[in-house]
Amino acid sequence: MNNPTQSNPAQTDIFLFEHFATLATAPEGIARLRELILQLAVQGKLGTQDAGDEPASVLLKRIEKERMASEGKTKKEKSLDPVKDNDVGFQIPDTWVLTRLGNIAQYNAETKTSSNDISDDAWVFDLEDIEKDTSRILQKVRFKDRRSLSTKSRFRKGDILYGKLRPYLNKVVVADEDGYCTTEIVPIRPYGKIFPTFLMYALKTPDFLSYVNSKTYGIKMPRLGTADALNTIIPLPPLPEQHRIVAKVDRLMALCDELEARQQQERAGCLKLGTASLAGLQNATHPEEFGRQWAQVCDAFEMIFDGPENVAVLRQTILQLAVQGRLVRQEPGDEPAEKLVERIRKEKERLIKEGALKMEKPLEPINEEECPFALPDGWAWVRINDAAKIVEYGTSEKALSSPNAYGRNSVPVFRMNNIQNGKVSHEDLKYVSNSIEELPHLYLQNNDILINRTNSYELVGKAGIFKGEDNKFTFASYLIRISFFPQFVNAVFINTALNAEYFRKSQIEPQVTQQCGQANFSGSKIKNALVPLPPLAEQHRIVAKVDALMALCDALESRLKDRAGGQGRLVGAVVRQVAG
Repeated sequence: MNNPTQSNPAQTDIFLFEHFATLATAPEGIARLRELILQLAVQGKLGTQDAGDEPASVLLKRIEKERMASEGKTKKEKSLDPVKDNDVGFQIPDTWVLTRLGNIAQYNAETKTSSNDISDDAWVFDLEDIEKDTSRILQKVRFKDRRSLSTKSRFRKGDILYGKLRPYLNKVVVADEDGYCTTEIVPIRPYGKIFPTFLMYALKTPDFLSYVNSKTYGIKMPRLGTADALNTIIPLPPLPEQHRIVAKVDRLMALCDELEARQQQERAGCLKLGTASLAGLQNATHPEEFGRQWAQVCDAFEMIFDGPENVAVLRQTILQLAVQGRLVRQEPGDEPAEKLVERIRKEKERLIKEGALKMEKPLEPINEEECPFALPDGWAWVRINDAAKIVEYGTSEKALSSPNAYGRNSVPVFRMNNIQNGKVSHEDLKYVSNSIEELPHLYLQNNDILINRTNSYELVGKAGIFKGEDNKFTFASYLIRISFFPQFVNAVFINTALNAEYFRKSQIEPQVTQQCGQANFSGSKIKNALVPLPPLAEQHRIVAKVDALMALCDALESRLKDRAGGQGRLVGAVVRQVAG
């Protein structure tokens, strides 16, 4: 395909504006658009050339004289390898030159300064003060408010401040006043009246970031070395054009900011509408109100579920409606839950007499004030331990990574990271030995529920249901296993309840404690937590309905993903067409 922009910057300019909306509305489109603008800027494709400009080659010669005079060194001692035309993947205008950063700017322009020599009112600048990618200065802190004994780098107004630590974060700004910065920020001072903002934009292009990522050293704390920084290739325009390029880039970036703000406002409005509409379903107090709320959701369905955030809200709404008894009809002929609870009690008594279960202290009766919401006729609030066969901690044996850690005796063990999205993931397993004395009674059975009892505040209490072969897997001690009698309780329904919003808000969060920097939710609290119990037949109907609705959510997310992929491919084609 011919590229109309290859040799005509003005045509590139028109082409860019024709596709501006396409780029901006795609997923991550604004970010791609910003990258494209910067890349076009340093390729001379923004239509800013003027035949009357003094060529950059003349500017470069003046810079060379200035550099040699200021450094007091000969050209031979300071020379960098010349740049060849094929060192970059694009052509530059005839009035431009390709050079290296070390030829046009001082890198680490100032000597280091002791903290004893910094005045209280001096600006002290750290990496955390720079916003990733945007070059926005988030805060200005004075030395009196951020005292530090570490040595600082001094910088002047107009210096380019480049974050060399984790340079992929793209933290580059132009200083608007004198100050001092961490030595992980490098002051770069241009020669020859080179416009600092143009050079800053050159250090933010995708090409430069790609170069940096190929040159950094250090795995945990990657940095750009001085030699590699000095050898960075910079496309240098005539001085007047640098100013025109910056002005145009600034206008385009402002337009990107405006579009981004508008998109964020639209997404926030859509999310607010979706959240409010779905909350109306949950809060409806009678069937007629529920019907009206559902009609409103249907009327705005395309708008509400046009983003993954609202699909996530829909999933949680489905769970909440399920445990409120609003997804399926109640059938008068179903055996009430109170009879199920009595049957569970008798079955546990029988197993205790036979020695298959341990005797436990009875739990306190449920008072009405504890119940999070009203239940349909035939349902009952129960404490988990009164509905379960057993609630217990897992093995404390240290797990090893190798599946052959104990030879044929190796047993896969689930850990807290395996609890994901209401399921127990079989990925990234570790192993214990089946010779452990406690292990026989800690083998998982299909449809057992595992719940995190200690983790971060956000993850503690997360539950998932185990699907797999009986007596082949076990679980770690920071998980709690809940087993049920399948003839009385559908474990999938209980797992639905444990993942519903009500359980998090009313049963987990009020009971979480902090210990050694981690949130904790003990086994006794799990046993006492409340879950709604419908008649067994209705449990099965609810589980089937939830499965069908979650499949709908999967389809919605797949559609959004496919659309995003198509838009992404279109954006890629436009970028290739424009950037050449």
